[in-house]
Amino acid sequence: MRAERDNKIEATLAEFFTAGDERDTLIAQLAALENTMGARVTSLFELGETATRIADLVDLTPKELKRLRGLVVPVPAVNSVPDVG
Repeated sequence: MRAERDNKIEATLAEFFTAGDERDTLIAQLAALENTMGARVTSLFELGETATRIADLVDLTPKELKRLRGLVVPVPAVNSVPDVG
């Protein structure tokens, strides 16, 4: 009886941790996608579009546009020289 309960607990914990790992993967994928979206929004601003126009084009609120732009991780230029201090 005790061994059966322990096996069920172990199986339940395994499912829990597997789901947690899958969640972490999805969170990382979402962050990457939102970074791409933010970069594209930034590109639209660089092309001279206004927040209102971009919001209309991509069907988001100006607040959401600002949030996405804030998530953009800058990519170093290919020919840049690293600062070694």
